[in-house]
Amino acid sequence: MLDKELTAFDNLRTGMLSRDEGKYALLYGDKLIEVFNSRLDAINHGYHELGNVAFLVKKIVREDPASSFFSGKEDDHADL
Repeated sequence: MLDKELTAFDNLRTGMLSRDEGKYALLYGDKLIEVFNSRLDAINHGYHELGNVAFLVKKIVREDPASSFFSGKEDDHADL
C-alpha cells in the first residue's frame, strides 16, 4: 500500500527540496497533487478532493527520519 506514492515522492524529492523544503506533499498514485504549509491542511485537502482512499502526506526533507515504535511494555519480546 502506498508503494506508488512513496516511489513518486522519492523521484520528486530533489525538485521539491529546492522549492518547498519543510512543507508537506500530498501524493495520490504517482502524482503530486499539491504542496502545503501544514500537514493538517494536506490531509484535509486529500480527504476533500480524493475522498476516503489511500493517499500520502509526507514532509519534504532531505533525509527521512528513522522510524521506530515502542509499545511501552518491557516484556513484549520475551517470547522471541
